[in-house]
Amino acid sequence: MEKAGYSFHKNEFGHRGYLERDIIVMNRIKEASKNSNISLEDAVKVVVETIEEKPVQGNDIQNLLFLQYR
Repeated sequence: MEKAGYSFHKNEFGHRGYLERDIIVMNRIKEASKNSNISLEDAVKVVVETIEEKPVQGNDIQNLLFLQYR
């Protein structure tokens, strides 16, 4: 998604924080790739091009889900 221009909030360690809007975008990508028989990469491009980027707000940060991979 980042290669297609989508930005995730990251903490000081570089871990992505997922907001509700990120989950919605990921679900749209999933549905687009299933329903239109296009590749996942093309679905990402289509969905990312159609969403409006909004800055992360202070109350959004409280709701972030940070996932750490080891």
